[in-house]
Amino acid sequence: MSEDMVLGNKEEVAATENTGTETTETETQAQTDNATTEKEAAKTTTKDILGKHRNEITQEILKAMENGKAPWQNPELIEKVGLPVRNGYNKEPYTGFNALALMTKTITNDYDDPRWLSTKDIGEYNLLIKKGEKATYIEAVEYGVPNENGKAEVKSIYTIPMFNVKQLQETRELIKLTAAEPFKPKTPDIQLAEKIIKNSNVQFEHTLKGGEVPDKATYNSWTDTVSMPPKEAFNSLEGYYAEALHQVAHATGHVKRNNRKGANTNIQPNTRAGVDEQLTCEIASMFIRFETGFKLENSHAKDHQNLDAMVKMNCTKRDDTVSNSHMFAIAANNANRGLGLIKRYATMEKKQTQEQAKSAPTQEESLSQDAPEIAQKEEKVLHLDRESHAPEHFHRNGQERGSLGR
Repeated sequence: MSEDMVLGNKEEVAATENTGTETTETETQAQTDNATTEKEAAKTTTKDILGKHRNEITQEILKAMENGKAPWQNPELIEKVGLPVRNGYNKEPYTGFNALALMTKTITNDYDDPRWLSTKDIGEYNLLIKKGEKATYIEAVEYGVPNENGKAEVKSIYTIPMFNVKQLQETRELIKLTAAEPFKPKTPDIQLAEKIIKNSNVQFEHTLKGGEVPDKATYNSWTDTVSMPPKEAFNSLEGYYAEALHQVAHATGHVKRNNRKGANTNIQPNTRAGVDEQLTCEIASMFIRFETGFKLENSHAKDHQNLDAMVKMNCTKRDDTVSNSHMFAIAANNANRGLGLIKRYATMEKKQTQEQAKSAPTQEESLSQDAPEIAQKEEKVLHLDRESHAPEHFHRNGQERGSLGR
């Protein structure tokens, strides 16, 4: 395999392979040349596919943002549909950028069903797609055979065409499909929030040096400390802990955790890395809300009212459209990695240290450990800054995910 990863729709790649028979030596050579050309055309580079796919999703999200319908802007919209966006048969949820893409499509297309199916699933179960309906693509990673250490090499990244259940014809086969269960918001658990904060090993302070009381919540990576206004400054105790968990999400970017560039206190919030970090944690808070029930108060949105404008500016101001098209993928996948740590903090025992927790990662964290390998291969093609540019590590049939809250 070449240094660049092969990335594309597998069915499309297979369909282009030459199957002609040999005749003369000249014809054989011609067939070989044709087969090589067609295969090379089908084997699209990471830059081409990821750039095109992510740019399409980026434009969809930007359009949704203009109408206040981006998932993290208005989580109630996706909660009304039902959570999580998931596979229609095995009910496994989609995560990271795949989840963000499907949630955006679910909202903007007014689908009232959170279930999605691949074209392969649709064919296997004799379902029919309505005329004129278009697929939404998600990203997947193909692994090779695990080595003696149990680690499998990343062979390729490819896209999978997906259709919402509402894009399918109402046949008997579709009726047999188990109906989507209504979404039941989680009940915020204060003890759970306290456990996450404690096990994160992030220090919380409510009084600054000199005795001043913080007027808003901030995270300082130099000291790995969160400064929080007093609980009385919030409309509810749940609002306080929602903000506290949002700051823990920022702390997951610390160099000793997921090591996100934008989480460094030296990074100015109006820079590209700073905007990436803010967007990452807004999406992370949405994921945390779906898992725990803790909702950020309106005051949080006011403190971040310039974020939407900065996101749009960073997606359009530069000529580097390849990098711009990865902005939401970077944020959503980093948010998912942060969520993996937070889930771990929620299940750690009192005697378990953070180092011990890292040695026994959750399934989501285990999947995310391949991110540097994928990112390293991508950046050779994309020439991007070294961050988590890797697609969400999703296999077609999904992965079992845990859940927080009650």
